Amino acid sequence: WGEADRQALLSALKGYNVIAIFHGHQHEVPMIYRRDGLDLFKPKAAYMGGFALARVTGDSMDVVLGEAAGDHGEVVFTNAFSKSLSF
Repeated sequence: WGEADRQALLSALKGYNVIAIFHGHQHEVPMIYRRDGLDLFKPKAAYMGGFALARVTGDSMDVVLGEAAGDHGEVVFTNAFSKSLSF
């Protein structure tokens, strides 16, 4: 995306209670980061076994990034994030 596309998305989200953005595309590296006041989560690509698991309650949000591993359904959690929420 170019800067104009990014600004258009931020403008479209403004005024809504967006607490996180989950995205994909980049393949190998899982990432948790913050940009323009939003928490962003990018698990490893699904075809490589990557996934995100999120839990949102009335006062918190917890996210882990993980990936399938091994031959017997093992899961490896690679990154974790937690924050308090106030609505």
